[in-house]
Amino acid sequence: MSQNISKQELVTRYVHEVKRILGKKAPADLGRELESLLNESIEAREAELGREAELTEVAGLIAAFGTPEEVAGRYVSRPSYLIGPGLYPAFLLVVKALAGVAAGVPLILLLVAGLTPGGRFPTFATGLANWFGLSYQIALSGLGWAVLVFAILERCGISTEYPKETWDPLSLPPVDDPQRASRIGSTVRLYFVIALMILFNLFPQWLGIYLVTSGQDPRFVSLDQLGIHLPMLALNVWWLFALLQNLLLLQKGRWTWPTRWLQFGLGIFGAAILYQIMRATARAVGQEAFSTAIGNPQLATILARLVPSVLFMILVIVLASSAHRLYHLVRPVTA
Repeated sequence: MSQNISKQELVTRYVHEVKRILGKKAPADLGRELESLLNESIEAREAELGREAELTEVAGLIAAFGTPEEVAGRYVSRPSYLIGPGLYPAFLLVVKALAGVAAGVPLILLLVAGLTPGGRFPTFATGLANWFGLSYQIALSGLGWAVLVFAILERCGISTEYPKETWDPLSLPPVDDPQRASRIGSTVRLYFVIALMILFNLFPQWLGIYLVTSGQDPRFVSLDQLGIHLPMLALNVWWLFALLQNLLLLQKGRWTWPTRWLQFGLGIFGAAILYQIMRATARAVGQEAFSTAIGNPQLATILARLVPSVLFMILVIVLASSAHRLYHLVRPVTA
């Protein structure tokens, strides 16, 4: 981090970081109060020295106040959680996302069942019961995975906080830093990568689709039953590099050229993996085993057309995103 900044700019960065962590919980006068305390400490130090304090001396005074997370914690009371305070914000974000998935996915499945040719919508009571049952299963299993993975991250010492032993106020990014990497975002991505690695490698029988058809109880059909086989070696390599990228972002707190190029490489490699999955799916939907596993010829025909189309759309989005990243890597935006 460049030291060509003023003492006041360093104070401003520190105050901004504390306010960013607190978000909406930040008191209205927090900025003025904290900035006043810091400036008073600097003035007192300069009076002792009989001269202006150097930037490194100001950094030492700011460090004595504590990391931004420690200072933010003094302004809001937080009870004890199973997940430590360093990971709790990311854990809460994942739980909120899981709640949306648990509520939305069963509703979509019920709508698909009603709109399928030959299907009909269930009665209100039956539909509500099916929705609640599926939502409960998704929420319970999702929460269990979240607790398990975040417990693993906690034991590994992963945190969204600045490391207390090595934290240096001079490492604070500018207030408007385009290269800032969200520590919470990196932690959430770590969660999903680890969860996917555990799910795909240890519980492949849980991979598949949940069918809700009219007149039948909801049932699960695995990918193996559908005849779809995933390129697991390539997926595991992709996940390992994704873990590396997010660990680097957590450590540095900023995007760098290596992490940007790694992100681009992951995009291209991910597109290649997605293409392999598209080919495997195209082969599977043409086989009799696929229709037999679905159990509904009309629904099997719809899925045989829909799934490859959706995968192709995702592939186009991934390639377009990778092209956009390459453009900015080759021609970076200068301030």
